[in-house]
Amino acid sequence: MDNWIEYALGGTPTNTDANTVLPTFGIGGDWMEYAYRSRTDYMVRGLDYTVEATTNLVSNDWNANGVVDSGSGPLDVEFDFVTNRVSTAGKDEQFIRLIVK
Repeated sequence: MDNWIEYALGGTPTNTDANTVLPTFGIGGDWMEYAYRSRTDYMVRGLDYTVEATTNLVSNDWNANGVVDSGSGPLDVEFDFVTNRVSTAGKDEQFIRLIVK
């Protein structure tokens, strides 16, 4: 994990704590769920979190179409836990990623 994403997710780049802040994912029914930590003051810090999906890694056709924000809640004073879902219905493969700018 690079320092930028570790910072955005609440890790400390000088420590080996990246595993504690990594996003999680799971599959249930016809949905793939992806959850990540988001700073509560992300706008003040100039951060923008975007989840994108694709069905083909070769084409590099990532987009936010079909990504559903299924909720968020406070993790602690500094972070929210945000969950997104992507439908897997009728798809042989589905990939998801988090972009932080």
